[in-house]
Amino acid sequence: MPLGLPFRAQAKPSERSAIDETEAVSHLRTSPRMPGFDYRGGLTAHVTVVTRQRHPLFTDDNLARICLQALDESSRRFDATLYAYCLMPDHLHLLVGLDADTTLKQFMHHFKTVSAFRLKQETSSSPWQTSYYDRILRREEDIAAAQAYVWQNPVMEGLAEKWDAYPYSGPREAIS
Repeated sequence: MPLGLPFRAQAKPSERSAIDETEAVSHLRTSPRMPGFDYRGGLTAHVTVVTRQRHPLFTDDNLARICLQALDESSRRFDATLYAYCLMPDHLHLLVGLDADTTLKQFMHHFKTVSAFRLKQETSSSPWQTSYYDRILRREEDIAAAQAYVWQNPVMEGLAEKWDAYPYSGPREAIS
């Protein structure tokens, strides 16, 4: 075997596609969660959940309402604080505070399960991509700045001229 060539380069052509496919699948299945961090409450997280294949599911008012009702139910069930949310056509931005008794995983699992079940009844397809992206806010970070970022999304995307005019942002009483 020549020096400097990777082992894969020595695989037979029939074996290469299987190796490439296995690596691609394992890469896609990697968890975005931080290893060793339990995501237990007493934290504030900015979460982004994306629709399957970035399908613009939430251009339909009924589907958007179903999703936001599930978000409200999950926040009540886990006594979570919804600092901000914005349901865009193909993704959801969420700024959520959790107490010490709840993990982010529990909250997100409940929300995605409830919303997926109800949305699938309407659309006959699974609405969400696997997992979600999260960013835990540090204590010194300003929640107001994170809220502004979440609420500014429809303006940046040309869906509204002002952030308080977008119908799928909230909570409405927090937007000023």
